[in-house]
Amino acid sequence: MIALYALLIGMPLAGWLILSADGKSIPFFGLQLPALFGESKEVAELAREIHETGGTVGYFLIRRTSGCASSAHAGNCRAA
Repeated sequence: MIALYALLIGMPLAGWLILSADGKSIPFFGLQLPALFGESKEVAELAREIHETGGTVGYFLIRRTSGCASSAHAGNCRAA
């Protein structure tokens, strides 16, 4: 469960880092957020890899959580 919360915080931060490292503006509900990092292709690629891996892990965590929730009455799942 903590991993889902970590993804909820980490994924937007990774996206913010990607945009910052690409030198693009960061819009946030009508505001312009400051860049977290100077323009750097290497940092942008690393942040993209982290973001992509986080997305894949998120799919598996969501599937596991929803599967456990649907079979909770049978007591089949352990706490993560």
